[in-house]
Amino acid sequence: MKIPFNRLLAVTAAILACVAAAPFTCSTSNAAPSGASSGIPAAAAADAPLRSELTLAQNLHADAEDANARRVPLLLVFTTRNCPYCARARRQYLGPISTEPAYRGRVIVREIDAGSSAALTDFTGHPASHAALARGYKVTRVPTLIVVDGEGKVLADPVIGLLGSDFYGAYIDNAIDQGIANLRAR
Repeated sequence: MKIPFNRLLAVTAAILACVAAAPFTCSTSNAAPSGASSGIPAAAAADAPLRSELTLAQNLHADAEDANARRVPLLLVFTTRNCPYCARARRQYLGPISTEPAYRGRVIVREIDAGSSAALTDFTGHPASHAALARGYKVTRVPTLIVVDGEGKVLADPVIGLLGSDFYGAYIDNAIDQGIANLRAR
């Protein structure tokens, strides 16, 4: 099998960008989820550029109060600046989720820059940093998606890495659905 030179260059650039994101590992996998279909808008699955900016977490305590009032979980999206898989997940899946009206009633999405010392207010109302929050959740690979309740307790299995693009939306939907079910079962 012959790999085109420009594809080889793109893969090499992605690997080098991941190395630059250390101590976090950019991650991808091709595993398929257990029988779910994605509710992500069809346009999000294409390679067309979409909204890539997520709301960067600043005050998780206030976000938690909002989530508790609405009885929805929070989706914490752990990324780093130089991770190409994070950029792709943000552009093709997470950006659309954060603006899609159907998702607004189901989840609050906040991005955490796992490699940043930028300040934020944690779930208890205390000052912390993005990196400290990532360490607290033991995030070592990016992108990592964790669904939590208003106290920051994990409600669903994390989605680690940019999983097979055919199924990544389904993985996200499964995590959100699991989080909603666990939250409302309390």
